[in-house]
Formats: sequence, structure tokens, C-alpha cells
Amino acid sequence: MKKFLLAMVAALMVAGTAFAGSNSGTLDVGVAYGNISVISKANNQTHSDIGGWGFTVGYYEPLIPFLGIQANGFLVFPGSDGISFTTNGVTAKNTNYNNQVPFVFSGDLMVALNIPIAIFYIRAGAGIGYTLYDTKDYSSEIFVHQFSIPIFAAVGINLGLFGVKAGCDIQFVFSQQQVENGNSRDAKLNDKDYINVFPYICASFKF
Repeated sequence: MKKFLLAMVAALMVAGTAFAGSNSGTLDVGVAYGNISVISKANNQTHSDIGGWGFTVGYYEPLIPFLGIQANGFLVFPGSDGISFTTNGVTAKNTNYNNQVPFVFSGDLMVALNIPIAIFYIRAGAGIGYTLYDTKDYSSEIFVHQFSIPIFAAVGINLGLFGVKAGCDIQFVFSQQQVENGNSRDAKLNDKDYINVFPYICASFKF
């Protein structure tokens, strides 16, 4: 009986190791650009933008063949130079250096379709997203909280334990709250679209 139980434990350990090896996750680390846009529904050539470069960290966990979970995080630093205003297609950069956005943090959790093609793969999916950024001027500081439906597409090269991946997350914001001096208010206007775009390129590590 003891030998049988030891054999069962050994078999389960081997099976578990094989399963974990065949379903190992992938960590992505790289650079990203983030752009937060508020677009007029009446005229899409009129919009405001907050954009900057930063970093991204992502993780893909396979669930079943061709399907998994993708989590992406972004941290970008627009500063004051990353703020712009476009009216009827004419863009003006922010010239008030006291008006700035020190950082934008964003995270997405998505169900992902994974299609391998030889050493390449294509991934795409959708899920739920959250974005936080801080706006400052002379006299006030406002924290903006956004909830969104993100979609993403990415292509990559799988070289065993290492690879390269490039992709883009697009967030369609459905809720925006602004917090100033401890007071929160709904800041999403019905006559505007709120769309965030995060293109990125990164190295991938499988483990």
C-alpha cells in the first residue's frame, strides 16, 4: 500500500511538472508610449491629448490551447511637454510649464486568443482596464480615475525561453472620476469620446 501511494505521488508530481512546463507563463518587459485622448464627437479633429514615454510590464498565462489571460501594466511620464490641444486639425503644444501631468499609470486584464505560427505568434483579446493620472497647475492637483474596456493585438517571436513582442492596447473609457481636495465628481462628458492608446515593444521571458 505504501509503495502504491508513493508511486501515485511520483506520478502526480511528474504529471504536474509536465503540465506546468507546457503551460508556462511569459513575462514581458519593455518600453511603451501612452496617449490619453479626449475627442469631440461632433468634430474628431478637435481633441486634447496627454502623451509620453515610459515602461511596460506584461504577463501571459495560457489556460487552454489557443486561449489565455494577458495582463499589461504601463507607466509613462508626459510632464508638461506631453500636453497638446488640437482644434479643427491644428495642434498647439502646452506652453504653461506649471500645467503638467507627472505620470500616467494604466493596467489591463484581458482574455487573449493566442495563435502560434511556427516561431511566431499573434495574440488579441479584450477585458477590463483602469487608468490613473495626476494633473497639476498653479493652485490645484487633480487625480483622474478611468475605467475602460481595452482591446489589444500583439505579434511576437518565440525563441524558446526568450522572445520579442510588439503590440498595442486601446482603451475605450466608460467612466471617469476626478478627485480634487478630497472631493470626487463624474468628469466624463457625453459629447466626447475618451480613448487611450498604449503601443509598446518588449522582450519576453518564458518560465
